[in-house]
Amino acid sequence: LKAKEQGLARHVGISTHTVTLAREAARIPELELLLVTLNVTGKVMKRSGTPQEMQEAMRVLCEQGRGVYVMKSLARGRVFDDRDELVRAGSLSPLTHEQVDRALSYVFGCPWAHAVTIGMCSVAELEEDVAIQQRVDAESGRWEER
Repeated sequence: LKAKEQGLARHVGISTHTVTLAREAARIPELELLLVTLNVTGKVMKRSGTPQEMQEAMRVLCEQGRGVYVMKSLARGRVFDDRDELVRAGSLSPLTHEQVDRALSYVFGCPWAHAVTIGMCSVAELEEDVAIQQRVDAESGRWEER
């Protein structure tokens, strides 16, 4: 807050992997934006709640005028894999196109997400992600409302 008062920062926010902290942030008016974990299976959410509970916390924050930015939409490539130890060993199979579509359609379809971070390794992955976003937007009609 001091940095903002001194003109060194324009906004104040936090990041969290937990539903609990996202809910608590709604009680702190100085927090203008949040970076939250959200994905279709609830991976990397520190066992703090469900994706639906995170969306509810996001809804409250949005209704208060806060910015909400989503991370871990693909859970570091393990959104549909329960074998966490294989991720560390580097032997996790890459996601299929269908899995990427399902995972990204979920977060892109969340009306409480102002922006979504997505890791990618190639131009082809970027093009696939953009195509999914465009399809979800067209199906939802979200941009027509604005």
